[in-house]
Amino acid sequence: MAQVVVVGSINMDIVTRTERFPKPGETLQAQETSFHPGGKGANQAVAAARLGATVAMVGAVGEDPFGHALQTELTSFGIDTSTVRILPGASTGIASITVDDKGRNTILVSPGANAGFRLADVVHHQAVWDGCKMVLVQNEILPETTTSIIHYFDAHGIRVLYNPAPVTPLTDNVLAHVDTVVVNEIEGSQLTSLIVTDIESAVTAARRLRNFGAKNVVLTMGAKGAVFVSKTQALYVPSVEVDVVDTTAAGDTFIGAFAAAVSTRVEIRPPAQSAEVDVADALRFATAAAALSVTQPGAQPSIPSLNDVNLFLASHDIPVRRIC
Repeated sequence: MAQVVVVGSINMDIVTRTERFPKPGETLQAQETSFHPGGKGANQAVAAARLGATVAMVGAVGEDPFGHALQTELTSFGIDTSTVRILPGASTGIASITVDDKGRNTILVSPGANAGFRLADVVHHQAVWDGCKMVLVQNEILPETTTSIIHYFDAHGIRVLYNPAPVTPLTDNVLAHVDTVVVNEIEGSQLTSLIVTDIESAVTAARRLRNFGAKNVVLTMGAKGAVFVSKTQALYVPSVEVDVVDTTAAGDTFIGAFAAAVSTRVEIRPPAQSAEVDVADALRFATAAAALSVTQPGAQPSIPSLNDVNLFLASHDIPVRRIC
């Protein structure tokens, strides 16, 4: 029985490294190209699994070598892939990622089999999610599928963590059925029409997302840290300065780590003071995991282990400050 169920995309990432991004119409000589398992759904599943949670992945791949390789990779992390469909005639999702010498990235996603996934694929496998603590959903499957899944799990009393990326218009009062929304500053700006540049503007945007219905909002700002806003509090956690190699999957690592922390008794050091992991501990844990992920190339290969994160926390002070 999974503590965390991730419903979302499973992709093969084709990563090309280059000194700088090409201008429109320009051809550059790339430094190298590599292939890595990815997809926001699969990345978040791997992060949650590596960081202490029992995880099931619900999604679809194509009937091709990439699909088989991706299922095998997920299984190697102890993730239940019994609900990953193989769609005949479909190609596996592809993400074409370009990374420059500063560690920044641009991403083009071709959904492939991810677009063939439907709510029925979840409903038919109740044994996988029955009793789970949290369901993670993103926007790399069809919008109508995302919306129906959020409504379905909320109706069954299961907390939903929604990462609305890439951003699509919010419909059907969807955030009213979400426990926690996690967005970065660009996504937060797109969803709220507010410019996010600092802590104050991040809190303002997070509160607007709460006004749209979400109970809790986490808004990440890369090197500027992250804020958490609920009905009763607003918290700020700073980032940690590290040598950045590749920011791919940093956000997914944060989300998977946060979900693992709030859904199960993850052994965070120093330990939480209560029977449950406090949200401040979860924010520290997720921040440390994301910081470690950007020091390594690739998506899933960059996700740290629970031991790695606890060693990092033992040597780095990450204070969480209540701001109002």
